Amino acid sequence: ILDFVLRGVDPKFLTLARPMVHAVLYSQGDAESLAMAMVLGSKPRKEGDKRLTEADILNRVFDSYGVPGVKMKQYLAFTSQFEHLRETFESAQDAANPLNYYETLRLIQHRFGSEWPADLVVDRTLGSGSVNVAIRYFNQAKGCGEVVSLGREHIEEATRYDFARFHKFVDALTSTPEGEANFGF
Repeated sequence: ILDFVLRGVDPKFLTLARPMVHAVLYSQGDAESLAMAMVLGSKPRKEGDKRLTEADILNRVFDSYGVPGVKMKQYLAFTSQFEHLRETFESAQDAANPLNYYETLRLIQHRFGSEWPADLVVDRTLGSGSVNVAIRYFNQAKGCGEVVSLGREHIEEATRYDFARFHKFVDALTSTPEGEANFGF
């Protein structure tokens, strides 16, 4: 199935793409089929294209990996080996999943409980990072807008989980002498 998924990748880049995709799938454990489903169920980014491009495929694989995949795209956007995908991977610089209004209120409630002053009215989420969320609110007492940055809910647990998966990813990438030469740091 890996060959089928990678059929849109330029052959000259397969020596890098194949081990990376394999490592992402390996690190997903029992959820690897969900990653494959995300790729196989995707439509090409450009309307009219019949097949997924190399950028589409690698983008979906890394997106299926969650925060570590987004971080990997952010890193790869500035490496010479993936220079041809820089434009695609640069979009990952601001790619954390945004919160909807309900999730924003739940995050505030989780952090402040009943201590959130009634005169502070949430306006909107300004930005969502993989760790923090910036929220703009209106301070009715002062008559001005202000911003608060809050850590995402369960961030410590999620980070431990992501790092454990990332270690599996690196182990899979560097498990062969060729992999160690290409991806060892």
